[in-house]
Amino acid sequence: MAEVVELKFRAFLSYAHADAAWARWLHKSLEGFRIDKDLAARPGVGKALRPIFKDREEFTGGHTLGEATVAALDQSAALIVLCSTVAAGRPAVNEEVRLFRSRHPGRPVIPVIVGGSYPDNFPPALRFALRADGQVTDREITILGPDLRDAADGKALGLAKVVAGLTGLSADEIYRRAERERRRQGRIRMAIAGVFLAVAAGGGFFAWQNHQKQQTLSEIEALVARYSPVSSAEAAPGAGQGLAQAITAIAQGAATDPRYKEALDLLKAGKPKEAEPLLAAVAQDKKKRAATESKEAADAFRNLAAIKAVSDPRSAREAYAEAAKLDPDHVEGMFQHCWFQNEAGNLGDAESACRRVTAIGKAGTDERNLYWARLVLGDIEAARGDLGRARATYDEAAAIAQRLADADKGNAGWQRDLSFSLERIGDVLVAQGNLPEALQSFEASLAIAHRLADADKGNAGWQRDLSVSFNKIGDVLVAQGNLPEALKSFEAGLAIRQRLADADKSNARWQYDLGISNERIGDVQMAQGNLAEALNSYQATQDIIS
Repeated sequence: MAEVVELKFRAFLSYAHADAAWARWLHKSLEGFRIDKDLAARPGVGKALRPIFKDREEFTGGHTLGEATVAALDQSAALIVLCSTVAAGRPAVNEEVRLFRSRHPGRPVIPVIVGGSYPDNFPPALRFALRADGQVTDREITILGPDLRDAADGKALGLAKVVAGLTGLSADEIYRRAERERRRQGRIRMAIAGVFLAVAAGGGFFAWQNHQKQQTLSEIEALVARYSPVSSAEAAPGAGQGLAQAITAIAQGAATDPRYKEALDLLKAGKPKEAEPLLAAVAQDKKKRAATESKEAADAFRNLAAIKAVSDPRSAREAYAEAAKLDPDHVEGMFQHCWFQNEAGNLGDAESACRRVTAIGKAGTDERNLYWARLVLGDIEAARGDLGRARATYDEAAAIAQRLADADKGNAGWQRDLSFSLERIGDVLVAQGNLPEALQSFEASLAIAHRLADADKGNAGWQRDLSVSFNKIGDVLVAQGNLPEALKSFEAGLAIRQRLADADKSNARWQYDLGISNERIGDVQMAQGNLAEALNSYQATQDIIS
């Protein structure tokens, strides 16, 4: 038995040098793998998988491993073996497996197939049991592992299975989250590509080509990913795309404007606040020349606003307002102006901006802005007590979402938007006292939220949407006097919020939601005469608040 040593490596990667290309890919993929915060908080998972030890030692003869290799094996929490017909015949690979299994029988061994077929691609120490003295027997064993080849698991699912073996997490959960991140990165790249096309159309393409040596596309993608809002529930619709456009425009402008160059460097350094004065200076300069360069000035203010929105929504609101004055025909910019004004409670300005969006937006190209502008207008009308107009406006928004959701049933964004509009309609019906129809609208919204949450259990925003739907239904059931069913609905919402709060204890929003759910349950228990249980629920809320 090896002496107890400190674990220095997350895993030891054993491979034949003929499979070095596979080893480089897997090593880079594992060390760069990003584990979501809620998963990282689970016991034994951690934030990252690095370092992974990748053995580079060449063997000139014999079966003896070098001291550094043996030490690395002892200091590794797991062993990953690239399996191929070549690796199966390499004494060094077999000895690494034999030594690791004999010295550390409690640690995981993960075979990763990159060539050949079983049993010819497994070294003997991986195919057979070991004796107490560490020698290989003739008793076959089975150790399962992924196959990275396209005809089998493929790289994406195969990598997820390796990560699962190292962390104890579900491979399915890891794979689904990785696919969601891949799609998000794809949307970021599409937004950036759109800006490239606009730059080319405006004659700035050659300047961009000269600058490309200093600022690569991958760097821009990394910045967009870094500053993109974590939860879409907490950001303005379209905020991610606006940020991608802003950072790409700043990178392109850095070729000719030193202020943009300095701002870009500050963004790379994680200092968006320090970049804001430089962006403001560019925007103000362009504003002075607004008579001839109004659209460029508006672009500059929108760039400034997108960066400000990362940490200072009030200042972002002011910048979007400036952009709207300079370029009142820019649909996305006008909607952002509408959104931020409404968030600040400036209903008059918000209404004017949203109605401008509905006037200039074009069906087929501006659908999402047209949908959200109507949703915000409905909110404004409801806040003013004009429930009839609010209902009509929400119906218009729902019609857009329904049409687009029907046309693209796999588009989760449109499905979610439809759920939002049905929820708003339900709110108006409750305010009008029409509880049966309100319940129907909330149940339709719940059905959509359920499908989305079930399809992506790791998406915290969709899980929260589902909990909100349960609470909406519970509120209506309470108003109808159906306390037992109301309690069931509130408890379903509580269970979701408890999971979210437990997975991210530092998230104040999840904790607040949990307190609200406990309070609603306490109210029902009080109405049912279950005073002791109600007291417990109220105490749970008080514990969160305090």
